[in-house]
Amino acid sequence: MLCDKTKQPEFTKEQIAECEKCKHLSGKKIWCGKFRVFIHEPERGKKKKYPSIITQAGSFSKAVVQQTVAGNPRRTEQEIAFCKSQCEPCGEFNKKSRRCFLCGCGMDRKWPWKTQHCKIGKW
Repeated sequence: MLCDKTKQPEFTKEQIAECEKCKHLSGKKIWCGKFRVFIHEPERGKKKKYPSIITQAGSFSKAVVQQTVAGNPRRTEQEIAFCKSQCEPCGEFNKKSRRCFLCGCGMDRKWPWKTQHCKIGKW
């Protein structure tokens, strides 16, 4: 199957799986060197990114200051469990790293802090 550069060719899941095993596959994008076409799997969306390191540092620094000025109030175990239950099914929460894609913070650190709240109002 060759690309005529006017229309993106359509591939089935089976063809994509076969192409991903092929020695001609590029590591950066789904590019088939054998047929010289880009292959895009429908399920693959744009990879979510965390905010910049500077934004994350500013957000976390602000949170630390708020928590310290307030006298370090802590949530109860039930409140922390509620926060977790709201974050875990959320599409903005990375379950593997336990971080939020919106603020970039490690939520295991922020859930116990009573001064902190979800950026989209879930807790």
